[in-house]
Amino acid sequence: MIIFGSIPLYEPLAIFVIGSVIACWVHITRNYRSFIASPSTDAVTESNPAHLTFLVAGRNSSQLLQDTVDNIGEVCGKISYTNYEIKAVVDNLGTISLSNCETILVPKDYQCLSQYKARALHYSLGFTPNSKDSWILHLDEDALVTDQGVLSVLEYIKNGGEPVANGPSLFLPNGKNRVVSFLAEAQRHWTFYWLSSMLKGGVPCFLNGSNLLIRSDIEHQVGWSFEDCIYSEDTRFGYETKTKVGSVFGWHGGLTFEQQPANIRGIIKQRKRWFSGSIRYFKFVPKTRFNFLKIRRLYSISSWVSGAILAFLFIPRLFGFDSIPTPIWITIPLATTFGLWFARYYLGLYMNMKYANISNSDRAFYYLAGVMTPLAEIVCDVGVVSAIVNPPKKFEITGKVS
Repeated sequence: MIIFGSIPLYEPLAIFVIGSVIACWVHITRNYRSFIASPSTDAVTESNPAHLTFLVAGRNSSQLLQDTVDNIGEVCGKISYTNYEIKAVVDNLGTISLSNCETILVPKDYQCLSQYKARALHYSLGFTPNSKDSWILHLDEDALVTDQGVLSVLEYIKNGGEPVANGPSLFLPNGKNRVVSFLAEAQRHWTFYWLSSMLKGGVPCFLNGSNLLIRSDIEHQVGWSFEDCIYSEDTRFGYETKTKVGSVFGWHGGLTFEQQPANIRGIIKQRKRWFSGSIRYFKFVPKTRFNFLKIRRLYSISSWVSGAILAFLFIPRLFGFDSIPTPIWITIPLATTFGLWFARYYLGLYMNMKYANISNSDRAFYYLAGVMTPLAEIVCDVGVVSAIVNPPKKFEITGKVS
């Protein structure tokens, strides 16, 4: 066991991260009731002039992307909403020709400051409206909108919501053989409550690129062409918006369902990209009073690294290889940290199964599988270590369950 003075390194690190674990539950408690909005069907009325563009981004045209397009049409038909259009932006046409949408193919010779997804999004600006009465809802290729989600977005717009807003995404279970992926998404769930707090406060540490609603004139003003932007373009967009436009962020509360990574390798690549993006764009974090946002972001990054170390040291401690007794003044915060840590996994499991069409026995299986959360945490943290040792040089696609 690594020693810090006369104390195992495990213990002071657990005390260091307890602030972030407690903070996550503050965000959960503060935003739980408003996390998923309860819109009125009156959101779809002639008095709502907003035009909505659903913009789905994918590397290639695919059946997964087509399913997302078809789902949008089905949901909008269900709620009798017609003032919308669907656009799909891709780098390659892939194996199928998309229907029921406008396909925007990014030319291979198109250049801007950004690369990969941000490059594609910047090119798509030439095909989207530029108006205060037109909004763009960004979706990943695997995202499925809901009638509650579209109604919430329309009600948010009708009520004069801020020009840049996120909403919640849930990740439905997809096979018991992918339980580690499902647990990884349960681990991620609490971050949406944190995101809700930040956006309501007008100061984003990050944005979520899917289920991201942007008023089109603001998107055109900020754009997606950023120096040194390879991945985590959503977070970079948030920083640039804060710097160029100000505190124009909100939470629309409209729900989407998305797919979990197809395998462990996908989880690692995804987390590697996220962590590397937080480091890469730290210098672009907007200036705020007392540099509060940079301090907050630095603590978040440090807690992420500390959490990774804790996860890797958990196994030898669990099996009793550490024989150094723990004093009571450390035992209490240590137990508090891990109790709250496990509890947020189970909140994620509960929410991600809340709308799932699965049997009670399957629900019981996933709750029992929650004891594997240390394994899921280690898998996620392999991405953190990998990002530190070998930061990604390109946008590595995370394969999703279809």
